[in-house]
Amino acid sequence: MVTKGELRKKCKAAGLSQTGNCSDLEGRLKSHKNRGKPEVDKDLTCDAILLTKAMIGNENSMKRSASQAFKDTLDEKNMEVCNVMGELYVGNPAGLGLAGVPQRLHILEAQIAALTQSNAALVRNNSTLTDYVSILRLAGPDYKRVRNRFLTVYKRDGLKEVLTPSDKQVIQRGNVTAHSGDAAIHALLYDGIEGRQNTYLFKALYGLHPSDVKYITHDKTIELLNLHACIKAGDNQVGRDEFYRKFLVFIEAYQRSDPSVNYLAEGLANETCVAYRSILQCRECEGLSAG
Repeated sequence: MVTKGELRKKCKAAGLSQTGNCSDLEGRLKSHKNRGKPEVDKDLTCDAILLTKAMIGNENSMKRSASQAFKDTLDEKNMEVCNVMGELYVGNPAGLGLAGVPQRLHILEAQIAALTQSNAALVRNNSTLTDYVSILRLAGPDYKRVRNRFLTVYKRDGLKEVLTPSDKQVIQRGNVTAHSGDAAIHALLYDGIEGRQNTYLFKALYGLHPSDVKYITHDKTIELLNLHACIKAGDNQVGRDEFYRKFLVFIEAYQRSDPSVNYLAEGLANETCVAYRSILQCRECEGLSAG
């Protein structure tokens, strides 16, 4: 291996700079050596393309037919030269139609690869939007109750009108919703860089991770999670042990199941369904239905 000292001596003898590392010195010497050297490696050829037709037959007859067809094409003296994508080609008009095909094919393959990546990104984005729509659909009735309450409260406090029994019921339902759990909407609060990070808080209330709740499309499951959060956040914790125990059994069964399948439609043989129906027997679940 040539040492740096030897390289510096060679540079000095050639009248070149002696600074830099070994790679710099070697590159400098190589450039000096090639300077003024005639270009013998330049490709002075181009592709010649002939396109014609041959008769179909057995292998040997097809070869003879093609050979004669090529000779006839050459005799026509209709050769042309064209420049396609910076490359020269010579051939008959039919053959020149194939000029640049490899380059064009390479460009198309690159475009297809880019479109494939773009399509994959769109599919992922569509999946995310579908999840959001599912969540908002589940949260829709609760949100409507809260907004309906706002209008009715303005009717009472702003316009000083007397409330009907129906108005009072609207306000009462809105109050319950505003102070209850909402797994679907709360799960969205953990999205993005600026989203909440304390997922342990969410799991303590709803039993599942926010990312898991985002994929739930079953109304009854969301209702049960919301009920658990409401009870968990309530002041009265006396006599709740059975409910919490059965809820934990349900969560464990649910996590082992396929979230895209409606467990209530599969019958009592499904452990998630069994756990759900068992928890309905608790007094805390009087407002929930069995299916």
